[in-house]
Amino acid sequence: GTVFENLGHVQTSSFSIRLGTIAPETAQDHAIGLGIAVPVTLEESQLFESGAFAASATLEQPSDQLLVYDQTTALKNRVPSAVYYYYGGAQSGGAGWRLLGDPVTVRDAATVFYPAQGFVIRKAGGAVSQSSRWTARPAYLDLP
Repeated sequence: GTVFENLGHVQTSSFSIRLGTIAPETAQDHAIGLGIAVPVTLEESQLFESGAFAASATLEQPSDQLLVYDQTTALKNRVPSAVYYYYGGAQSGGAGWRLLGDPVTVRDAATVFYPAQGFVIRKAGGAVSQSSRWTARPAYLDLP
């Protein structure tokens, strides 16, 4: 199985993570852990704004998905405790992050990225394989 091991490093500069699909019409999972020092919200993460995360055209059918896990206890093959997606339309409050199962509430301010915790980004399959980069600078680096 897959093992995620956080080595205890803290992000001291911008980060750039390649996300993509390796085969047409096939979703691709990316297990990721950020070496961040403080919790980060969906909006602060710049995941969508970086161009690495595709917006969903409808509230009912997510395109790319962010799978978040409750990591308070050690388990194998756990299911996500929450799945987020970015809605790019104008219904129900307009564009923004949504929680699967609650498409009405905009969740931009939801804190989902925590120090020493992993998550999965599921890139939706498309007509051709493609890749992009999630590049962001943690806001705490800009503090005096």
